[in-house]
Amino acid sequence: MLKETFETEIKGHVTIKDAKTKEILLDKDNAIHTINMARAFARALAKEPSYYIYRIAFGNGGSFIDAAGQVVLNPPNDGNNGDGWESRLYNETYSEIVNTKIQSEAYVGNLLEVSETSDPFFGQNTTGNGGGSVPADDPSGGGIISQEVGGKSNVIITMYINQNEPTGQLSNASISAPTGEQTDFQLNEMGLYTAGRPPQATNGISSVNIGNKVSTDEFPIPPNSVVNLQITVDGAPYTSQITIPSGGTGAAGAVTYGDFCEGFNNGQWITGQSAVNNVVYVFITDMSGGEYPSIIGAQSGGFLSFKSKTTGATSSVSLGCNASVANDFCNVLTSGICGNVNINQINGQNAGVQNDPINAANERERLLTHLTFNPVLKAADRALEIIYTLTISVKPSQDSVVSINNAN
Repeated sequence: MLKETFETEIKGHVTIKDAKTKEILLDKDNAIHTINMARAFARALAKEPSYYIYRIAFGNGGSFIDAAGQVVLNPPNDGNNGDGWESRLYNETYSEIVNTKIQSEAYVGNLLEVSETSDPFFGQNTTGNGGGSVPADDPSGGGIISQEVGGKSNVIITMYINQNEPTGQLSNASISAPTGEQTDFQLNEMGLYTAGRPPQATNGISSVNIGNKVSTDEFPIPPNSVVNLQITVDGAPYTSQITIPSGGTGAAGAVTYGDFCEGFNNGQWITGQSAVNNVVYVFITDMSGGEYPSIIGAQSGGFLSFKSKTTGATSSVSLGCNASVANDFCNVLTSGICGNVNINQINGQNAGVQNDPINAANERERLLTHLTFNPVLKAADRALEIIYTLTISVKPSQDSVVSINNAN
């Protein structure tokens, strides 16, 4: 009788530092999602897709303040809370791709058109802002590597959330006290995900770079202007006439971005041609506390974003911009810089499935690790350095025991 067994041990540890002062803000072990980690190992040995660490996600649902004013940590989602393989962060608000070595594997819809370190679903994982990364501002040295140390091996992820990430954040100077306005940038949970399709079917989305604005900022198209929006939604072209009113909810009656979103979404500002608000929704980061009902609490990463009302692989948005047409909406909005149009443009995707032996490209991403911790504020004047280490070891197998029965 031949008998051999071995045990695999994985330990995860996270360090978060202030990138400038090197102050340690977090130094803690994390929970391993055993179901999904085992599945990733099996996929790797079978040379199937979606086995590798692909993105790192952050959220603000990992802790709460109790009646006594104490910070209470929610339990990590490690597959033992009843959600099994479908575990997610409690409320994801931001993520970045950390593994850019697999960009040649084009199996996730339109993913390859996205910047290598921007969020793959850009605000579609939850109601949070999701994207808004500015990888060009990161210092060198980020990425993911493996390292052999004696009988163990480490997977080391080094990443930075620089001062300009996420776009749309507020600076410490604008914070007088903890408020709901800051919750999207209070990081208190994080996790690692494999590659794969999203948990729900997603919308097509496209954005305009307007210089990191929020709903209460003044809208740049002058009052009483009449402009034409050229937009293609789910493959169908639309032209809509938009009339900017004479006043709005801003200071001294100024028209705001929030006013535009309301006027567009309810159709009141669409005064001619196609009622495109029936097929597309516009939003911007909103911290007004309810001033604009159609976009309450929305997060756009500082952009003005247009999202198709459909979901799935046929959902898409493409904005037109013609710098030679004086009343073209995107031309006027960007002062003729059409390169600021169709930023973070992503087609919708179908939801991923648990397993698909025939076409692994249809499988969903999986949460591999989850960590909840006391809140760390990511403000516009702070850069964070995150070092995430997974130590993998295999204990020696038992000695083989061979038993031979001699019939003689």
